[in-house]
Amino acid sequence: IDDYHIFVGEAEINVREKDKFLQQLPRLLYFDEIQLLKNRVSLDELLNGNDSFRTERNLLRVGGIPAPEIIFEDSTRGRRASEEASRLITQQIRRAWSQEPTIEIKLNVNGNVLYIDISDGTTVFDTPESRSLGFRWYLSFYINFIAQTTDARTNEFVFLIDEAGIHLHPAGQKDLIKVIEDLSTKNQVVYTTHSPFMINREFPQRVRLVLKDKDGTRVDSEAYRENWKPLRSSIGLMISDLFFFSDRGIVAETHSKKFSFLRRS
Repeated sequence: IDDYHIFVGEAEINVREKDKFLQQLPRLLYFDEIQLLKNRVSLDELLNGNDSFRTERNLLRVGGIPAPEIIFEDSTRGRRASEEASRLITQQIRRAWSQEPTIEIKLNVNGNVLYIDISDGTTVFDTPESRSLGFRWYLSFYINFIAQTTDARTNEFVFLIDEAGIHLHPAGQKDLIKVIEDLSTKNQVVYTTHSPFMINREFPQRVRLVLKDKDGTRVDSEAYRENWKPLRSSIGLMISDLFFFSDRGIVAETHSKKFSFLRRS
């Protein structure tokens, strides 16, 4: 710890207890891949600490189950714990996934194996692995981040996400932006994207456009200027393409009508 030097600007500051100071700094958590939710998991797999089953363990945490052994009990307490966890998980997912407002997550225990089932509001339940890759990614992402941040102190983490929501369709990406906004109230979130739907246009000053040319890599902090012209140019987006993702649009039949609208605005 004595090898650390702490600077404010260009001035080094003297901190007597550097270890306590460093403990207050946020931890960086980089997510390039999310462990996708599986169809089933055994009690032994939940208890062995293997990172491959982190999403399933976090699913139980979201359902208010700190110790997995509880829902595996062959008793009234075990069955009630499973039902209550299913209710809490379903409640959380419905808040975050507008595509299926009647979605339901159900936990079923058979012996030493926990089965995870998903319904879209019908009487038919499917396995997570039978759902689309985009939904599985979103569900797994949400479970892990909720579990990670629920008990975290403010500014404990800086989350780094590579290509957030790459498998989601535009409506799903808009849901993801809302989730990220909620998560960022306590911890900073930084993510990369090539999708215009993952840009929150209400906060253009947050966007950083990373460009690479013959002079090397540079960062443009004003990608929103001239109606997002730098960003549109970098991803090959044409003005005509804006019609498909703009919240409000006006279609003018002729150039004269277009200029008329511009003068009024």
